[in-house]
Amino acid sequence: DGLLIVGIAGGTKKLSRFVKLPKTYEAEILFGLKTETGDLEGKIIEKKETNEINSQKLDRVLRELTGEIEMTVPQYSAIKINGKCLYKYARKGIKVELPKRVSTIFSLTRLEDYFDSEFNCYNVKAKIECSSGTYVRSLVEEIGKKMNLPTTCKSIKRTKIGNFDLKDAVKLENIKKNQMN
Repeated sequence: DGLLIVGIAGGTKKLSRFVKLPKTYEAEILFGLKTETGDLEGKIIEKKETNEINSQKLDRVLRELTGEIEMTVPQYSAIKINGKCLYKYARKGIKVELPKRVSTIFSLTRLEDYFDSEFNCYNVKAKIECSSGTYVRSLVEEIGKKMNLPTTCKSIKRTKIGNFDLKDAVKLENIKKNQMN
């Protein structure tokens, strides 16, 4: 969810300049739940009742994951192996060796946390400022590993791409309406 830079007509030729810009996300992390996709689209593969988490340990883990880190690409991603997207292998249940990517996490900040009664899990909303090519679902899984808890993304919202901010964006549906009028 969130900010997406869209090129229209001649603007599509300019899109390549924006691909490598740093990104900012807000993610809601469910502690105590793991899905096969790393988000709520996937089937639950692990569940552990988690009413609270150790805040000091979480803050330490978030600091440890700041900087340059290597993460495994999620199996449900568009990265290609032998000319085929990983998610196509995953949907067919075919196991392939998942590549690793190096990303830079500029900052990882806990914004809010609470018990999520809908999922019976602890929920942490975090702000992630990172390099292009960062897989937020992989980062969330890494946080879970270091916390010894299953984790999944309840939501991921891109709020910035370089200097472009979601608060200044125009909704695509508004563009369509204006073009029709």
